Amino acid sequence: MGIPLLLLITVASIWMLLSGARLAVAGLRLTTWALTTKAGWLTLGALGVGWLTLTA
Repeated sequence: MGIPLLLLITVASIWMLLSGARLAVAGLRLTTWALTTKAGWLTLGALGVGWLTLTA
């Protein structure tokens, strides 16, 4: 369990470094939208429920 997670984090970190600022800006915009709109909150809620369902 621990090794795939570590691999995933490593790959994600490298990918984020390669993608750079453009990805960070997109992530920030997405986060802002998610926290400031009703649809964003519903999306976050749905993702949270889905994640809990998968990991439970």
